Amino acid sequence: MKAEPGLFLESFLHTPDKEYRRYLKQRYSILNSLIEVKEGDEILDAGCGDGGGIKLILERKKNIQIVAVDNSIDILDKAKRNFSNYHNIIKFVKADVTQLPFPNNYFTKTVCFHVIEHLNVNDLNKALEELTRVTQKELFLGFPNKYSFLRIWEILSQEGIKGIINKIICFIKKDQPLIVKKPKYSVTPHVYYSANYIKKILRQFNFQSQIIKKVYFPFKFFDISQRDLSVPLGHSIIIKSVKIKNEEKKL
Repeated sequence: MKAEPGLFLESFLHTPDKEYRRYLKQRYSILNSLIEVKEGDEILDAGCGDGGGIKLILERKKNIQIVAVDNSIDILDKAKRNFSNYHNIIKFVKADVTQLPFPNNYFTKTVCFHVIEHLNVNDLNKALEELTRVTQKELFLGFPNKYSFLRIWEILSQEGIKGIINKIICFIKKDQPLIVKKPKYSVTPHVYYSANYIKKILRQFNFQSQIIKKVYFPFKFFDISQRDLSVPLGHSIIIKSVKIKNEEKKL
C-alpha cells in the first residue's frame, strides 16, 4: 500500500483539536499581555472575530474606547451579543481592513491579529497602509510565520514531495510570500510572510517595527510560555510597530 504524501509528518505532528483551541486562546492572552493599555486609549481591533481579544483588553481597563471591525456581518452580530453590556465602550463596524472608514491617526493603538494571512496577496500593502494611516502611535500585528516548520508540514500534506520542491524558492527568497491553498486549520487559502518582509512594508509607511514575541504550536513539542526570541522558528509572530516622529525621520 502506497503511503499518502505527508502521512508520516501529519501523524508525527498531529495535535488534537482541543490543543489547537488552547493555542488560539493563549495567543490572544499573549498579545494582550504585550499591549500597555492606558486610561483614555482608543483602540482599533481590526478583524475582531467574535471578540476574543476584546474580552482580555476589557479585563484590564474600563475607561477606554474600542472599535471592533470585521468584514463579516454574522461574526459581528455574534460579537455584539457577546458584549451586549458594553455598548458604551465598544462600537462594532462592518468594514474591510483594506478600506477603513476612519480619519487619519484616529486610534492611539491598533491591534490586527491573524488577519493578513487571509487576504489576497495583492491586498497586503493596502491593508498595512490603512492600518498605519488610522494609527497614532502603536500597531500590534500578529501573523503566522512563513518559516515555521508547520508550513512544510502543510505543503507536504497537500502537495507531497513535488510541492515541497516547488516551494523551496519561497523559503530562500525572503521577499516572496508562501501560499498554502489548504492550510490545516482553515477552509480558505493562507498567505504566509516573513517578519522582515512585513517590517519592510511598514517602514514605507513610517512605522518602525520589531518582533516582540514568537508563539509556538503544537504544545506537544513547545511550551508557549518559555520560548525566547533567540529561537529562529515559531508558528506565529507578533510585531510591534511604532510611528516614527518627524524629527526621527530626518536623522
